Amino acid sequence: MEVVRPQVFSRKMKEVSTFVNTVYLYIRMKITEEIAITQVAWVLLYVQGGIAETWKIGRTAENNQAEREDL
Repeated sequence: MEVVRPQVFSRKMKEVSTFVNTVYLYIRMKITEEIAITQVAWVLLYVQGGIAETWKIGRTAENNQAEREDL
C-alpha cells in the first residue's frame, strides 16, 4: 500500500497538527517495526530550517548519546 510521506515541516504553527498527524499515520502504516529511536530519526529528516533545525541538532545529539549508552 502506498502511503504519502509528510512534507518537510514548514515551521508554521498552523501546520503542526497536519504534520504530526501525517507523521503518525506514516509510522503506523510503514515503520511500526522499527525501534523508537529510529522512528524519531526518520521524523527529524522532515524537520528543517530555523529554530526547528537547531532543535533537531540537539535532539539528534541526545539520540546519539542514548545509543552509545545502550552499547
